[in-house]
Amino acid sequence: MRGRKSTGEEFLELATALNVSGGGVLVATKRYLEPGTQISLEVPTALANKAQLPHSVSLLQATVLHCIPERHYYLLRLQFEKPLIAASSESEDDSSPASP
Repeated sequence: MRGRKSTGEEFLELATALNVSGGGVLVATKRYLEPGTQISLEVPTALANKAQLPHSVSLLQATVLHCIPERHYYLLRLQFEKPLIAASSESEDDSSPASP
């Protein structure tokens, strides 16, 4: 993950994803981050043919919601800027035909 401290200094920190959902992620890291901090997550992407694309990374923008200290690391609860899965609206459900 990449971000900028409140002092303006940029950082690069390794983190381990513990729980991922469409709206956010819980990660473990050694760095304390203030709630509200904007970060970029660089997620390695599995490739079907590594010979053609040797390095592939997905970039996800997120905001720190909570930072919980644990023994030797911090748990960061992050909310994605754009959800990974679009939420379905009730109006779409209403327009589908009823089952017989």
